[in-house]
Amino acid sequence: VAFFLGTGFSESLFLCLTAGALYYARRDRFALAAVLGALSAFTRLLGVLAFIFLVLEACERTEFYRVRRQEGLGAAWRALWPRAGWSLLVPLGTFMYLLVNRLVTGDWFMFMEYQREHWHQQFGLFFINMGTIVTNLFSYEPETALFLWLPEALVMVLTLVLMMRTRKTQRLSYALYALGYYLVANAPTWLLSAPRYIMAMVPLYFMLAGVTRKRWADAALTAVFLALQLAMIWGFVNGMHIY
Repeated sequence: VAFFLGTGFSESLFLCLTAGALYYARRDRFALAAVLGALSAFTRLLGVLAFIFLVLEACERTEFYRVRRQEGLGAAWRALWPRAGWSLLVPLGTFMYLLVNRLVTGDWFMFMEYQREHWHQQFGLFFINMGTIVTNLFSYEPETALFLWLPEALVMVLTLVLMMRTRKTQRLSYALYALGYYLVANAPTWLLSAPRYIMAMVPLYFMLAGVTRKRWADAALTAVFLALQLAMIWGFVNGMHIY
């Protein structure tokens, strides 16, 4: 579903801003990382999760746990705050999004009403949603099952498997961000866009890199992704249910 990155959807901007926030946090430029994190939170509500890796990267940079153990909690907090404090800017992006709702509609949470009215979506649990998707996979007509429900189920399962497979090699900040992202992105009760949502999870690409270090594995995955992208483009331009 990477063709959505070239259309008028928010995933490409969100992916860029989140990757930038992560990159500058690793470069010890937490003020810039926090600004980009706030912009990602303004672009999509999931962006607020950038708060997780900013705080954890600040802990890593300041050796928070070692300092706490050797010098006490007070010294650890004093070392951490100049970097981690910037992460408080990230929720400001979410606040600005809610403010737009308030100014335009008079309701801070009007977007939830729109989701409920037009897409039948509320906040749920991903494993319950998986049960609904599997049920739909076997009850809808073949074209809808092939282009909508099957990709949903495959992406949800394979991403979870990939997260488990790479859990020992990922940085803690990436792993916890990915876990939070996965649970929230797959929470809508009438989930139609899991592949598109998961595509914007930045640590996903580090995980994929981790399992394709061998050249044959990289070539095989690239070939599979290319074939799937062509198939999804064909389905999209021919009116299949792809969101």
